Amino acid sequence: MAKMWKLTSLKKVAILLGFSILVLTGSLLYYSKAYYPSLPFDSATKRDVLHVLKLAEGKLAKVTEEDGYEWYVARQGEADEQLQDMMTDRGWQLVEQMGSAFLFKRGEATLIIESEMWTRYYVLFQIPSGVRSSQV
Repeated sequence: MAKMWKLTSLKKVAILLGFSILVLTGSLLYYSKAYYPSLPFDSATKRDVLHVLKLAEGKLAKVTEEDGYEWYVARQGEADEQLQDMMTDRGWQLVEQMGSAFLFKRGEATLIIESEMWTRYYVLFQIPSGVRSSQV
């Protein structure tokens, strides 16, 4: 019976190699944040988004600008209010929220901002570039 549990050196190496590969794979997945869903833009990584969120302490923060849009991220819960506050500061007034889209007006100009749940904790906002307090 004692002979059954005796491992040969080849088996010991195989077990150690398998364990090492498992640890390395787990570390790479954790470091790359591969377990988060994909992003709707290519100019920033998941790690970049999480870093921006950490620096902004969960508040609405700009992540990147790509293809004529600015991308913002915020923690779910207060994200809608933070977006409205930012747009009010830029001179835009919320007219209506239509599902995941927000309709803002300033004078005769109309602006639609789309939102997307990235994870159950974080929301992404897609705002047309150049929407500042002095221009449309």
